[in-house]
Amino acid sequence: MNRVSVANALAASKVVAILRGVSVTEVIPVAQSLYDAGIKFIEVPLTDPQALACIKTLKPAMPADCFIGAGTVVTTTQLNDVLCLGVDFALAPNTDPEIIKLACKSNLLFVPGVATATEAFVAVQSGATWLKLFPSHSYSTTHIKSLKAVLPKHVMFMAVGGINVSNAKHWLNDGADGIGVGKDLYKSGDNANQVEEKAKAFDALIS
Repeated sequence: MNRVSVANALAASKVVAILRGVSVTEVIPVAQSLYDAGIKFIEVPLTDPQALACIKTLKPAMPADCFIGAGTVVTTTQLNDVLCLGVDFALAPNTDPEIIKLACKSNLLFVPGVATATEAFVAVQSGATWLKLFPSHSYSTTHIKSLKAVLPKHVMFMAVGGINVSNAKHWLNDGADGIGVGKDLYKSGDNANQVEEKAKAFDALIS
């Protein structure tokens, strides 16, 4: 699927589940629980030793409208690795023009991390259409709105870092177009039922 289609689906779905610490044996039931509860964007951070194996396992196992992505993609080597696995999107904690341009050339939705207006403009000028405010908990919920005021109107923002059920709606109401959620959707050791209950709470929040 091309990056524009994935970007549009992300705007509609709003929530990306970050599966930090998930194992290859757990990843399919956990992802299926998220999908069943209405969350269709799933990220596996490359900081996890089993990340590539989890992505390789997930891609053919999940429905076509479940989007599988890689997180913490900070080198072109890592980007090429996940491109070979057919990921639908990728995220980074930082802004690296070389990686953004390679992702765009590969027709992959890539969401670089930004905090300042300078970083945001560098990312957009390199081809990014979605940006990730990271870490969000270091800023007020209105930080995204302030950045959007000076950026091109088509630029979308995801808030990642410290997002939970209590503050997710505030971020979405104050300018975020999407949110990335880690332990409040999945923490290492959670079973599928626990994940589904958490996911239902988020899905109800944004529905």
